[in-house]
Amino acid sequence: MAKILIVEDDELVRQTMRHLLEGAGHIVEEACDGSSGLDAAIRVQPDLVLTDILMPSQDGIELILQLRRQQPEMRIVAISGGGKFGSSMFLDVARALGADDYLSKPFGKRDLLDKVQSALGENLLPFGDARSGVRQGRRV
Repeated sequence: MAKILIVEDDELVRQTMRHLLEGAGHIVEEACDGSSGLDAAIRVQPDLVLTDILMPSQDGIELILQLRRQQPEMRIVAISGGGKFGSSMFLDVARALGADDYLSKPFGKRDLLDKVQSALGENLLPFGDARSGVRQGRRV
């Protein structure tokens, strides 16, 4: 079990991710933009931050830069659909600026849980295992 902070401006995506991660046994905190995400990261001290890149107020790139300056050991996974430009460009920049890994939208449940497991270096229950409370289904 890990403490995970989700920083995502789309409430439906954020809630879906929370449900999946809590179903896998994690403790989840949420923030809707980079500014509130930074405050939450300082307050909660999560094991992993999952941050969208394109958000209002403060974007995920700025959040990654601030987290790397303030908490260089924190694990960060950048997430983006990239809007009209596609996700590749934004995720490459995020990785170059300090994200440990990235996840492109849309992603499925397995993609999310595998990425979290990899980022944390943990042995989570296998995807779809009845004990995890997670079933295969629609993509986020």
